[in-house]
Amino acid sequence: MSAPRRRAPDLRLAPVAATAFGCALGFAAVPCRESLALAVCAVCAGAACVVTGRGWARGPVKAEQLRAVGLCAVVMALVCGLGAARAHSAERSPLAGSQPARATVELEVRAIPRPVAAEHGSAEVVVIDVFVRSVSLGSERWTMRAPATLFARGEGWLWLEPGTAAKTVVSTSPGPPGERELTLSAGGSPRIVHGPEGAHSVAAGVRTALQEASRALPPPADALLPSMVLGDQRRVPPELSQAFLDSGLSHLAAVSGANIAYVLGAAVWLAAVCGAGRRTRLALGAASVAAFVLVVGPEPSVLRAAAMAAISVFALATGRSRDSLRLLLVVVLVFSIAAPATVVGLGFVLSVTATAGIVIAAAPAERLLLAATLLAARSARRLRGRVLAEKSPEVAAPAAVFVAASAFPHRHPVRLACSAIALALVAHASTAPVLAATGRAVPAWAIAKNIAVAPVVPLVTVAGTAAAAAGPVAPPLGSAASRALAWATVPALWWIVSVARWGVGGER
Repeated sequence: MSAPRRRAPDLRLAPVAATAFGCALGFAAVPCRESLALAVCAVCAGAACVVTGRGWARGPVKAEQLRAVGLCAVVMALVCGLGAARAHSAERSPLAGSQPARATVELEVRAIPRPVAAEHGSAEVVVIDVFVRSVSLGSERWTMRAPATLFARGEGWLWLEPGTAAKTVVSTSPGPPGERELTLSAGGSPRIVHGPEGAHSVAAGVRTALQEASRALPPPADALLPSMVLGDQRRVPPELSQAFLDSGLSHLAAVSGANIAYVLGAAVWLAAVCGAGRRTRLALGAASVAAFVLVVGPEPSVLRAAAMAAISVFALATGRSRDSLRLLLVVVLVFSIAAPATVVGLGFVLSVTATAGIVIAAAPAERLLLAATLLAARSARRLRGRVLAEKSPEVAAPAAVFVAASAFPHRHPVRLACSAIALALVAHASTAPVLAATGRAVPAWAIAKNIAVAPVVPLVTVAGTAAAAAGPVAPPLGSAASRALAWATVPALWWIVSVARWGVGGER
């Protein structure tokens, strides 16, 4: 009896997603008039496709091709039309003139501030994603809600929480034509208008609880725990950040799809242990992802990570992993239309390629590694039998090398190890061409180091997230539980730091 044929993945959305991605990438900095003209041309092309196609389209193949071309034209018109609206809004900003401007603005922090290594002897630079709520130039005042990137110096800016509103004097310089987001430089310290409110206040409490719980840990674990769990890098030493970057482990110090996947997996597993049904597990998983995004802050990298983790939510809840590739195409399509600024970044491309590689090749790579490991275990048992039977010195050395493989009497630990190695290998193999094309060298030991830390990263993520959540709940008992969970991550953090520093800067 022949084996049933596996259903091929549905890739009909691929041309549409590629069109949206290409438009978002190619027309990101096109001014308003040009974007509007492109949108009109796309609408005309779609209409012509529908009108003229009725006369000569015969058969399901040609009709399907016409629908695909028409849908691509509609998506192109939508991306270009929304781009024209964003460009028009940016061009009307009083800070977007061709001459440098200096104004008093009211800002709202929309993400955790990020420290950047500064020149030798100068103060640390802080990069903050903000919304400009109002601009005052002389006697005139404008009210708006425009995204901007603020560069500032000083501890006062570094510890602003998302949701905080502040006033300051900023200066701006003309950017490239069609630039959607303002770039501002703060001229002084912030004057706080109000702190985080509503959901932002709850999220700030969770972040503060993790910071307080981690302060008692030995360095550098005290700074690395908030960074690995919530992407809060405000206390990470510059030399440690550089070591992570040189080792190819910089993704661990920021929020990625893996972080959310670990939190999601822990939540779904806990619900399954409690006997919850599939719908309850799906709801709990979606709620955990939403809460995690709220605490970290809905910045583009976090939203991208949540979208990639949403693919895992669907596959985990429905068991239809073959549909994950189609969901990935949907994510690319939605982000290209709704958030083209996120699509332009290299991080989005790396996330998409890594996720696609894992969806396509992770399972075959895991099966191949598992088969090779079990074959090595059988070979080790044979060699051990020859050593015991013949006591031959010729086979003693190779037996000593392979005998460790036979120490696993069951397949479950071996399968987990093969799964971690396969994920690391496939993710690096998928992203290496993109990094090479952009001129970014991949460290020689990056794959080995990622494999070495893979077993302990879920422990840090899950225990650290539990420590952050336990702190605000019933302060005396919750704070004690938060500190205990934070201390439980110290051995894993020590191992991660040791692996990151090994071989960097000539150290061994």
